[in-house]
Amino acid sequence: MLAEYQPNVESIEVYEDRVKVFLVANQIPEERQVAVLLSIIRAPHFSLLSSLLAPEKP
Repeated sequence: MLAEYQPNVESIEVYEDRVKVFLVANQIPEERQVAVLLSIIRAPHFSLLSSLLAPEKP
């Protein structure tokens, strides 16, 4: 599994390269790539993205 980004360990450019390699190596179709990336981010970041991008629930 792809580890989450750790800025104190590697640059964002290196992490981006690792993400691309992971997606290719695991034959992740383009329509599933966002879901895969969202599955590895920390809970606070996921919550923030959800609150900013998802529509409000009734």
